[in-house]
Amino acid sequence: MRHLAWIIAIIPLLASCAKRGAKLSDSDTLEEQPLQVAVMPTLDCLPVYYADRMGLFDSTGVKVTLTEYLSQMDIDTALLRRRTQMGHCSLTRLEIMERRDSDTLRVVGEMAEKLYLLTARNKRIRNLKQMKGNMLAIDRFSNADYWSDRITELGDMELTDIYRPQVNDIQLRTLMLTTHLVDAALLPEPYATVARMAGELQIFKTPDSVSGFNCFAALPIPETNSLSQRQEKLFVKAYARAVKELNTKPDVDNLRAILSENYGLTDDIIDTLRLPKLKPMTEPSEENRKTASDWITQRFMQAR
Repeated sequence: MRHLAWIIAIIPLLASCAKRGAKLSDSDTLEEQPLQVAVMPTLDCLPVYYADRMGLFDSTGVKVTLTEYLSQMDIDTALLRRRTQMGHCSLTRLEIMERRDSDTLRVVGEMAEKLYLLTARNKRIRNLKQMKGNMLAIDRFSNADYWSDRITELGDMELTDIYRPQVNDIQLRTLMLTTHLVDAALLPEPYATVARMAGELQIFKTPDSVSGFNCFAALPIPETNSLSQRQEKLFVKAYARAVKELNTKPDVDNLRAILSENYGLTDDIIDTLRLPKLKPMTEPSEENRKTASDWITQRFMQAR
């Protein structure tokens, strides 16, 4: 009976996972299905959540279905397995997918993610040089991983002077820092605010003048597929509308609901959170792509 109860309990979960991970059918036409977009709870995706909740996609003329993940690696897998048409990604991760999986994804638009280096208060780390010999939680081959290399340079350290455990789940990475299971973590908002409110110390943030590597990437499509191209353009347009509204006069109740339901923030965190000024997606940059490619090449050479 105990085994039977366990099986019954997980059936709904298995059904949910099957539905969530279903591949796009080759027989389905784009007219029959909305644009499927994979997102995760970072600031880059806040305009997407907001546009979806406020009906900005519909009013812009594009139907969108969101699938939520907690790590970039899971979104990458969804893209590679054709479980989504578009997803939050990074230029560095795109390089990895192209080299390892020979899969060429297209950059729909780029975002400049700001990252914050926070250290566990019990470690009393107050500058970059004191990071030597400590653990810095990151997600691998990401914007955070790139900046972990830069941090060693800025702190006059060797790359091997910092231990970098791979913690892909953004909420788990935050929890591991606030429970002092790691010494430090590179976090975006709003989780940097979560860590600061828990008493952890911020000792570094990425400069405003430096572009990030984050983007929305999409599956390859034939040049003749004008409908899919139109969907993507309208997605970017709705994203810009959401950015403008969030920067000027957001619907506070719906914004709080997003931060609570999709980002897992408590009321006290939401009350304290001060969102920075958001920016629309920008056109793909060859310069940023080259910087990402050069860094990945350097990382592979170091691993030999």
